[in-house]
Amino acid sequence: MIIDIRRKAFGEKVVLRNLRVEIRRGGHYMIEGPSGAGKTTLLRIATGLDRDFEGVITEPFERPIVLFQENRLVEELSLRSNLRAVSDDAEKAEMLLSRTGLVGDIDSRISELSGGMKRRAAIVRALLTDYDALFLDEPFTGLDDAMRETVASLIVEEAGERTIVLISHEQEDARFFDATPIVISPISSDN
Repeated sequence: MIIDIRRKAFGEKVVLRNLRVEIRRGGHYMIEGPSGAGKTTLLRIATGLDRDFEGVITEPFERPIVLFQENRLVEELSLRSNLRAVSDDAEKAEMLLSRTGLVGDIDSRISELSGGMKRRAAIVRALLTDYDALFLDEPFTGLDDAMRETVASLIVEEAGERTIVLISHEQEDARFFDATPIVISPISSDN
C-alpha cells in the first residue's frame, strides 16, 4: 500500500501535507509523532475510514481491521456476545481469552469489567475477525507491563504474515513488534 497525501485539513487547520507512506504487506510498522501530528488521521486514511483528503492510495488493503483508542464494545452485552458478533469460532475465542486472562469472564457483561479487561476483550475481538491488515491505535492502554508483553506476543503470533500498523507513545511497543517507524511531524501554523 502506498499512501500519497498532498493535503489533509479539518476546516482551515492543515493536519497532513506532502506525506508519502509505504506499508508493505506482511510488515510491522509504528506510526510515531507528538500529539496532534496526525497519527490517528493517517490511520483513518490508510483504512479507508477517511476519504476526505487530497491525494491517492495505491493498492489498499481489502480487509483492514482497526482497534481504536476506544474499546467500542457493547457494554450491555456479555463478553461472549461481543465476540460472537464477529466470529462463531468458539475454540479460537476460548484460546484467545485464556491467553489474555479473560476465559473466566466470558459470561460477564462488558460493563462489569475493568478498563484493562475491556481493552483485552477489544483486542481478542479484533483478532477473531477476518483481516489482511491490523491497525492498532494505542493498543495497550490500561495494561500493565507484563500484560502488554503477553498481548503483544499474542497479536504478532495471531497476525502471522499479515500486516500490523500501530500507533503508540511508548517506544517499547515498537520492540514488541519489531516495527519499522513511520514518523509524522506536526504541520507548523505558518505552513
